[in-house]
Amino acid sequence: MRRVVFDIETVGIDFDQLSESQKEYLTKWAKDDEEVITAKQSTAFYPLTGFVCAIGFFSPDAKEVKGTYFLDPQKEEVIKEGDIIYRSYKSEEQLLNHFWPLINNFSQVITFNGRVFDVPFLLIRSAINKVRATKDLMGYRFEKQNQKHIDLADQLSFQGAMKRKFSLEFYCQAFNIQNPKEKMHGVEVSKLFNDQAYLEIAKYCYGDVGATYKLYEYWENYINISSNLC
Repeated sequence: MRRVVFDIETVGIDFDQLSESQKEYLTKWAKDDEEVITAKQSTAFYPLTGFVCAIGFFSPDAKEVKGTYFLDPQKEEVIKEGDIIYRSYKSEEQLLNHFWPLINNFSQVITFNGRVFDVPFLLIRSAINKVRATKDLMGYRFEKQNQKHIDLADQLSFQGAMKRKFSLEFYCQAFNIQNPKEKMHGVEVSKLFNDQAYLEIAKYCYGDVGATYKLYEYWENYINISSNLC
């Protein structure tokens, strides 16, 4: 089975650029001024008010798949740092058009919270850009063997049996995995994008991919015993 780990980063549209009806919808459940501010800062979390700015990849089965596709509206280029490749595209449409052919080469995808965030975001943004999705990235959530999609947020909470889900950062600290959140957090991505720090976002995205793979190794080696049961 050919596996690939991936992660995305997203940027929100400036709240003031939204229509009045969109603004009203995003803030109508806010109970106070603080919640209004939080709602205004949440546009990157939704594919209807944000866009994909980076997709990081790592495959333990295809060593050449190691790096990040990312947006740089000013130029297209390939940047190599050792065996890691960062490739920029000028538009989200181009980024997504290159994502689907790559992901088609793999029979299993590995994410952290991908079923809740990454995959729905990619599917909706692809539709908005009129880019056809060519692979089922969700799979059946409760399938025990040969899953198409290993979502570690699901697996490590035992599909919700645990009372609380924890963040990737929390798991990294618990399992002593190098934590990409020590230098920056996803909430900073929109600001970095506006500051034209595109490569910095790409490297941060790949850091999340690396941490996700290390966490996957713990799950595969010490928790995932179902495939060995008779």
